[in-house]
Amino acid sequence: MKKTPKVILLIETTHAYGRGLIRGIALYSRHHGPWSFYREAPFYGKHGQSKISISELKKINADGIIVREPENIEDFLSLKIPLITSPSLIKPEIPTILTCADRIGVLAAEHLLERGFKNFAYCGFETLPWSLNRHGSFVQRIQKSGSQVESFFCSVKKIDNPSEKEQKRLTKWLKFLPKPTGIMACNDDMGRSILEACKSADISVPEQIAVVGVDNDQLTCELTDPPLSSVALHSKKAGYKAAELLDRLMHGETMNGQIINHDPSHVVTRQSTDTMAVKDPEVAKALAFIHQHYKESISVEDVSNEVAVSSRNLYKKFMETLGHSVHKEIQKERISHICTLLTESDLSINQITMSMEFTGIEHISRYFYKEKGMSLREFRKMFSK
Repeated sequence: MKKTPKVILLIETTHAYGRGLIRGIALYSRHHGPWSFYREAPFYGKHGQSKISISELKKINADGIIVREPENIEDFLSLKIPLITSPSLIKPEIPTILTCADRIGVLAAEHLLERGFKNFAYCGFETLPWSLNRHGSFVQRIQKSGSQVESFFCSVKKIDNPSEKEQKRLTKWLKFLPKPTGIMACNDDMGRSILEACKSADISVPEQIAVVGVDNDQLTCELTDPPLSSVALHSKKAGYKAAELLDRLMHGETMNGQIINHDPSHVVTRQSTDTMAVKDPEVAKALAFIHQHYKESISVEDVSNEVAVSSRNLYKKFMETLGHSVHKEIQKERISHICTLLTESDLSINQITMSMEFTGIEHISRYFYKEKGMSLREFRKMFSK
């Protein structure tokens, strides 16, 4: 009789990142298992103990383990079983689920740049490698546009519940930032802290401070006031690929620092960045019209007629203000909304086509493929929750 592999999963599930990984691992197990999973007891079954000991893990006699941010990696290596960690590179020989910080920072930067911001800031945790890496890519992209970035780093001791002193320090920093400023938060927890600090400092969001987080944790993003825009990560796919690698390791493949890339898909726009920081009144009016009608099949001529400016002059104004054309702005908004519908809704491709006033599925398919380099169904399969 074939032995059922035992796999230890030490991945917290209070955030979308961990839940997505576990969904992907479970999906692989259903397709290629079954596996038997061991996880930490829920909070009400821990009897005052917050973490399971290595000695207890040894008694499980598991075949493999996936663990998030282990404090002492040597303890886990002492189990002498295949090991995958997440989300930071701890040792070069250990397989790791690695978030693509470069792409995450670029997506957040371009999201704020597209909204016309000239002032930018980053808020993260001072010692976490993934936060520092996201900071680096965000700064690099903003500097490429000709602007600079103000930075603020918090202690990691109380990520979910920052101290009163830390929150006051953050509030003071926000008050002294030039207005308006677009801020990238290293994750959605930090984004929530920024929005709470803005509220206490009577800073209007998104008019004075616009905030974009990372992870697209729907519970966190929807409970903030206003709702938080966020870079969506495809954790489920990363979890599936991690389980696929663990399966190979349990069958004899050597651990040699294999990397599982955890990719972002797009920015889910909510109220925290739903604004345009532009001084030109005609460009601002044009943007407002586009943002109000992007679900319709509008043209550049429709926009110029609304603003009462020739298409040629409006093109020049857009290039000077935003660095791209009116047509590009319409396309960007429509593509972004299609991405959201594909990943966040159960609408069929045909329903999306009709809701966006495309002439048919072939039309929307060509439109989407030209921008994203993949089909609508491929995008949904890759990034849908």
